[in-house]
Amino acid sequence: MKAEIAINAGRQYVEQMLAAHKYFTQVQGKEILGDPTPVYEFVVANGQEWTGTRWTKFRGRGYRKMEKQMCFANAWYMSLIFDELTYYEGWADAGVFSVHHAWCVDDDGLVVDPTWRKANHEKPEEEWEYFGVGFDSHALNSWMCQKHTSSVLFDLKYNEGAMDFVVTA
Repeated sequence: MKAEIAINAGRQYVEQMLAAHKYFTQVQGKEILGDPTPVYEFVVANGQEWTGTRWTKFRGRGYRKMEKQMCFANAWYMSLIFDELTYYEGWADAGVFSVHHAWCVDDDGLVVDPTWRKANHEKPEEEWEYFGVGFDSHALNSWMCQKHTSSVLFDLKYNEGAMDFVVTA
């Protein structure tokens, strides 16, 4: 019998980064260029935990693996093409360390990750851990097309209605 994971690795990473940034800005009095604290606070407050899904579960749905290292664009595209998919952005861990990542979640609550491949990671797909926020990609699409970066999290204006675009499961 496999031991249960005590805390989602993506959540743990975000919480540790938030604590570190608060320490350096509040305790040490250091100015951090491009302080990401609002991003981490937003994800901790609104993020959801997910575990990976074996890709074979999606046979016959028309999903396909897309270009490596293009997770934001891949997940965004999939969420626009398939109405049953919601775009998620946050942090994910497949066995080595947590990374900023994007994926989709379907109407059944299954993670659809069009970028990562099981051969490239330490753990099997169903043990990958995801922690992030779901966004309404259709509502954000015109905004997304006008910017020059792919991340939603690091470009949202958190004091200007970011919650209007958040999707909860």
